[in-house]
Amino acid sequence: MHRCFRCAVRRLLGFWEPPGTFLVSWGNFHNFLLYTAELDPWCPTTCLPLLGVVVTIAEARLGILLILGISTRVASFLTGMLTLAFAAAMTFVLGVHAPLIYSVFVFSAASFLLASQVPDNLSMDNFRQFKSPHNE
Repeated sequence: MHRCFRCAVRRLLGFWEPPGTFLVSWGNFHNFLLYTAELDPWCPTTCLPLLGVVVTIAEARLGILLILGISTRVASFLTGMLTLAFAAAMTFVLGVHAPLIYSVFVFSAASFLLASQVPDNLSMDNFRQFKSPHNE
C-alpha cells in the first residue's frame, strides 16, 4: 500500500515521465488538479487547489507511516477511508469501471484488513509496545 501512495505522490510532483507518457496519467500537479476537478464536480473551483494539496500531503504522510510501521492500524484505517472516498468519487463520476480497473476497492479493502491485524514483529509499533513502561 505504501508503495502505491509513494508512486502517486512522485507521479503528481513530476518526478517520473512527463504527462502523456505510457502509464502516466497526469504527470504534474496542474494536471492532477484538473483530474481532481473532474472527480469532484461539486467542489467549488476555489477549493480545488487546497483539496489537491491536502490529499497529496495525506497520501505522503500515510505512505511514510506505513513504510516505517508507525501507528500502522490508524494509518491503514485512514488509508482505507481515503481510498474508499476515491473509489466513491470515481464511481459516481466515471462509473464503476474506473475504480475497478485501478483496483481502488481492493486497495481500500486491503487497508482495512491491515488495520485489523496485530503489529508485525519488525514494525515500530511492536518495538514501542515491547518497550512500553506499562508492560513492566
